[in-house]
Amino acid sequence: MTVFAVRVSVRGYETDSQGHLNGSVYLHRMEQEVRRVDDGGVAARVTAVGGLMELEARRLVGDPVGYFRALGL
Repeated sequence: MTVFAVRVSVRGYETDSQGHLNGSVYLHRMEQEVRRVDDGGVAARVTAVGGLMELEARRLVGDPVGYFRALGL
């Protein structure tokens, strides 16, 4: 397996108020790099884990689906 790294500048509008890169932006950037090296085979496997942060408590919400349902979303 070949391992490579790419340094990419992050734009301010791609981050949240805490300075974290938006998950969809991260995956989009990864997709661009995979296409750049793709030779027709499997170029990369990407695994992502996300969560909903309760900012006042500085912890992850235990049931994010229930949280959004309670908000009517």
